[in-house]
Amino acid sequence: MLPLIISPQDVGKQVGERAKALRIHRQLTQQVLARRVGVSTKTLAKFENHGKIDLQLLIKIAAVLGALPIFEQLFNLPDVEHANTLDELLSKTKSRKRAFAPRFKRADPSSKKS
Repeated sequence: MLPLIISPQDVGKQVGERAKALRIHRQLTQQVLARRVGVSTKTLAKFENHGKIDLQLLIKIAAVLGALPIFEQLFNLPDVEHANTLDELLSKTKSRKRAFAPRFKRADPSSKKS
């Protein structure tokens, strides 16, 4: 696993700031967006300023702002053919084999010289 360069809190805050910028670009007020999403203005403001929000609400906000296609790319697997089920996906991916270090033969105790 790669080390995190920025914290999850920072990522959330950046997403909230970008959502706010997109809301303003779309000429929507917090009140209008909150009403369309079905949340309070306070909840929306908390997301825009601190990045804290429930995933389902984030998806609703993205849908209203026209940013929903981004979620389709969130956990894409590179270089893997399309699969309809998990079983198909697993059958198409190469299985990794564990590498073992060579073992040395133990000396036969009966062959010891006295």
